[in-house]
Amino acid sequence: MQPDSRQLLRTFRPSRILLPVILGLGAATYLLVRSFDAEAFSHITWSWNSSFWIFMALIMMVIRDWAYMVRIRALTDYELNWKSAFYVIMLWEFSSALAPGMIGGGFFFAIFILNREKINMGKSITAIMLSSFQDGIFLALMAPLVYFTIGRERLFSTMDLNNMNPVKFGEGFFYTFWANRDGYDPERAWKSYHVQVVNANRMYGCRNLRGYESDQGITFLKYGLPSTVVDGSRDNKQLPYLIWHYYRAGRYSDKRFVFWEQNTGIGCWELLHSEIPGERHNPQWQAMLSAPLGNASMTDGTRVLSTEGQRVEDNFLRPH
Repeated sequence: MQPDSRQLLRTFRPSRILLPVILGLGAATYLLVRSFDAEAFSHITWSWNSSFWIFMALIMMVIRDWAYMVRIRALTDYELNWKSAFYVIMLWEFSSALAPGMIGGGFFFAIFILNREKINMGKSITAIMLSSFQDGIFLALMAPLVYFTIGRERLFSTMDLNNMNPVKFGEGFFYTFWANRDGYDPERAWKSYHVQVVNANRMYGCRNLRGYESDQGITFLKYGLPSTVVDGSRDNKQLPYLIWHYYRAGRYSDKRFVFWEQNTGIGCWELLHSEIPGERHNPQWQAMLSAPLGNASMTDGTRVLSTEGQRVEDNFLRPH
């Protein structure tokens, strides 16, 4: 191996290779634990048949990488020996796994690696581009060949093709969204959410707003039913208000929402204040409940509460 290639390999020393591997395994473990579904895993059965096909998959990987080595040697007019070809393919595979697609994935690094193996830059670029072109040709030829050779029924034996509706624009995005919510059963996740939307429409609709469009409905769909509710709609000394208290709201604990009926008598509750970051935050919410009825005033930004205003604050801090 040439000195430059040795220097290149030193760049990929074990400590630098292990770091992205550890980060990747850590992220995969976190995602697995966070979305762990015991029911889904209960459907997995392990047998000698499973071991055999995993072993065959490993054999296919070895054959694939050997074929890559044969091709890269042929594309470089056999200027690479087998050992150098092995290093090139392994580093190419590794860089493809790490490099973002926006900079060409592993192709840029493959050209660099080949050039470090004393293959001139022009031939390195040609070899990598030609290999990419050959991959595209292989896919274009083999996909229809497999389809017509094996047959539609055997290839899609687990799907009821006769009852599948044509995919319309947007349906792919819709499915992907719910698959990210529940990879094992996206339909169950969607149906569960749909039930919540129906409940929101039934409980929180008002005027010309459907329930899921109202502030209460949106809060319900995000965080569920509140743990406790303080009903201040019968307080004649304040504008009607509701305080929703959540023991747990998403990733937050002990948070409150204040809704008010600014235009009394129409039954529409608007969000006045919330303690959750990103939601509507209004430091003057207590004064706004009281001010229209003369129960609070603002002096240089200082809130002056009446006895009724103090009761609202007590309800907020110590919900029933």
